[in-house]
Amino acid sequence: MIYKWLDKLIIFLVKLGGRIMLNSFRQAWEWKKDKRLYIGFGISTFVGFIWWLVTGMKWGIFVFIPPWIVYIFVLGSIRTYADREEEKKKKEYNYKFDLAGIKHKDGSRPMVIEYTDEHITLLTYIDIHTLEGYKNKLESVFNINIDKFEGTKDKQVIRLILKQEINLPKILNWDNKYLLKDGIFNIGKDIRTGKNIVIDFNVNANLLIGGMPGSGKSKLVQLIIFQCLKNNAKVYIGDFKGGVDFMRFANKCDVITDHGELLKILKQFKREINNRIELFKSVGAENLREYNKITNENLKREYLVIDELGEALEIINEDLNEKETRQLKNDITNYLKSIARLGRAFGLNLICGTQRPDVGILEGQTRDQFGHRVCFKALSTTSNIVLNNKIASELPDNIKGRGIVMMGTELIETQVFLWNKLMLSEIKNKKLTKEDLKVIGESETSQINLQKNTNIEKDVSTIDFDID
Repeated sequence: MIYKWLDKLIIFLVKLGGRIMLNSFRQAWEWKKDKRLYIGFGISTFVGFIWWLVTGMKWGIFVFIPPWIVYIFVLGSIRTYADREEEKKKKEYNYKFDLAGIKHKDGSRPMVIEYTDEHITLLTYIDIHTLEGYKNKLESVFNINIDKFEGTKDKQVIRLILKQEINLPKILNWDNKYLLKDGIFNIGKDIRTGKNIVIDFNVNANLLIGGMPGSGKSKLVQLIIFQCLKNNAKVYIGDFKGGVDFMRFANKCDVITDHGELLKILKQFKREINNRIELFKSVGAENLREYNKITNENLKREYLVIDELGEALEIINEDLNEKETRQLKNDITNYLKSIARLGRAFGLNLICGTQRPDVGILEGQTRDQFGHRVCFKALSTTSNIVLNNKIASELPDNIKGRGIVMMGTELIETQVFLWNKLMLSEIKNKKLTKEDLKVIGESETSQINLQKNTNIEKDVSTIDFDID
C-alpha cells in the first residue's frame, strides 16, 4: 500500500515538475521583452558567482546550475499559478453566463479574454444587438454597470464598456480657467471619466440644444453666450419667449424679440457670408483661421443664438395678414437653412435651443448641419430628433444640468457647468447706436435723458429673471 501511494506521489511530482518546466519556457517567451526576465536571470547568476567564491572556485561552471534551476522553477511556478487562476476564473465566468442564460448554439459560453476596471472584452458568436438584450442580467451576475456595448474589427469580439464612478458633484460651477480661444467652448465634464467636454465650431458649424423646461437648456445657452462675449465675438440673441431669460444680456449684445428684426439679422448674416467668401478667395484661405493667419487680421466670429427655435418660427403678428405671415416664416426658414449650411468656414454660427424640435427647420438635411448636439432630460420623441436616440429621456429627473452630448457618433453623459450670472459684470457694455436709443412713445427730452443714463455703469445682470 505504501509503495502504491509512493508511486502516485512520484508520478504527481514528475508531472508537476514537467508542467512547471514547460510553463517556465512559456513564461520566458512571453517575457522576452520584459526586463523582469533578465533581472531574475542576473540575480540567479550572481548567487551562483557568490557560491563559486565561497567554495574556493572548485566547482567551476556547475555552481551556476542550481540557482538557474531554482529560477526556472520560480518562473514556471508563476505561470502555473496564473494558469490555475485562469482556469478558476473561467469556471466562475461560465457559471455566471449560465445564470444569465447566455450560451452559444453548441452549448459553449462566451469567453472573457480581458477584464479591467474600464471594460470587459468577450469572445462570442452572439451578435452585439442580441447581447445588448442581456444587459440587465449581465449587470446583475457580474455586479457591474454597463455603459455601452462596443463592437471591434473582429465581429466575434465585443467590448462591454463599464460606467466609472468618479464622484462628480451634482453642481459643477463654471470657472474662467475653462475659457478657451474663440470658437471652442468648454461646456461640462464626462460623468464617466471626469474629462472636459469641448465643442469646436471650427469642426462643426452649429449647435442644437434640446430639453424640457427647467432641464438646463437655457443655462447652457447663457454659458456659451458668456464665453462668446469673453472672446469679443459678435452675438445676436433671438428670444421669443418674452425677452425675459436673456434680459441681462441686453446691454452686452443685441437681443431680438421681433420676427421682422430676426429676418433683418439673418439677411445681414447672409451678406456677411458672401462678403467673407470674396475676402477668403482674395488671399486663398479656406476658413476663418487660415484667413486670420494669412492676413494677421482678427476677423471675429458672429453667433446667432435662438433660445427656442419653435417660437422663432411661430409668428403671431396682428399687423400682418395670413399671406405676409406665411412669407415671413418662409423667409426666416430659408435664411436659417442657408446660414446653417454655409456658415462654418466663414465663422458665422447658429446656436439653437428647443424643447419641441419637430418643426420644419429640422427636417432632412438641415438637421444634419447641426454637428454639435446636446439634449437634457426630454421626451423620447425630442431625444430621438436631437440625438437619433431616446437616451435623453432616461436621464435622472433629480440632477439639473445633466445632459447627453453627441460627439460624432458617440453619446456622452455630461454634467454641464453652471454659470454664475454675476460674472457678466466682467463683460463691457456694448457701444449704443442711434437704433438702441429709439424708444417708441418717448419724448425728445426722454431720449436725451436715456442717452445720458447709458453712460452710467449699471449692469442688467443684477436683475434675476431665472425661469429655465
